[in-house]
Amino acid sequence: MKLSLYIMFALGCLSMQQVQAKSFYGLFGDLTVKDQTDQSLDENSVSGVLDFYLAHEFNQQISALLEFVYDDSISHVEKHVERFSLKYAFDPSFYLAFGRFHTPIGNINRTQHHGALLSDTISRPFFLEYHEAKVLFPLHVVGVMAGGQIFSDTLNIGYETTVHSNQMIEVETSHEGHRHLEIDPNDRLAGSISPGFSIRIRGFPDQKNWQIAGFVYQNEAEFGAANQLEESIVGVDFEYLYENWKFNAELFEVGHEVNASNNKYNATAYFLQAGYRFNEVTSLLYRFAEMDIDQSDPYYAWTTLKQQHRNTLALRFDLNEKHAIKLELEQQVFADSALEKQTFISAQWSFLLQ
Repeated sequence: MKLSLYIMFALGCLSMQQVQAKSFYGLFGDLTVKDQTDQSLDENSVSGVLDFYLAHEFNQQISALLEFVYDDSISHVEKHVERFSLKYAFDPSFYLAFGRFHTPIGNINRTQHHGALLSDTISRPFFLEYHEAKVLFPLHVVGVMAGGQIFSDTLNIGYETTVHSNQMIEVETSHEGHRHLEIDPNDRLAGSISPGFSIRIRGFPDQKNWQIAGFVYQNEAEFGAANQLEESIVGVDFEYLYENWKFNAELFEVGHEVNASNNKYNATAYFLQAGYRFNEVTSLLYRFAEMDIDQSDPYYAWTTLKQQHRNTLALRFDLNEKHAIKLELEQQVFADSALEKQTFISAQWSFLLQ
């Protein structure tokens, strides 16, 4: 039985005991039009995503979250439970939660996942994309999460740590014959692979005009029936707000060790982003993202990924708190000069219904 069914059963039992319960729900949505010249990405040129969330507070300590996504941005419609969790908060400095979470690697994966209205730009840094044809990192985990915030007069500390099941990796082939990875946490909690862990610790002042964080992720991944590899990710993320400016940066050092051969491979991915807000409506953003990989790493050999960097320029119009229009121009440049550059032009309307 899937872990989500156990969570549903637990929520039902708790709902019979609720006192002063509160529910919060909403629907994020977006409609995106993209000039798709690279058909290997296996995406639709016109697409939409709906993201429904329901948060329920049973009392001051116990709460639950359910998030469901309908996504037709790829060649077939994807419907799945994005997140679910049951949480007990002992106090602001410590909570325990059980369920499916966004992996605490970097700030973007934690705060700008599904729900396009929350994202500064239409696209994410390409190595953090969650659409099937572009998944490279383990963006979700299933297990136990502990976290909290500790406040002081000088610097506040927030932390999240998980003990989670292993990742299951499958190689999918598009209609055009291009391969990509499908990476999912083992939500059936089946198999004999050892569980992994992750931790992210961030520091921020009371005025919250900047924050810096470091994170570590380690896990074993099962590829098919016979192959296993150990994956580690170590990195830092940074955000700084100054008047109308906003700066973001994230760095990832990725290591793979194939158990059968004991061969080790390394990769580096990072992005730098700057944005300027002209007024309450209009913002301009630029992002540089690059990933340097070892082409002999079998993890990337299972995909069609090529070493590359991308330049992204975005214009955002916040019509109000619940509606935004974004325009984006992105250039993909390969390290191999024999490969032709790709240019993507896209427009998006994102909204929130509450």
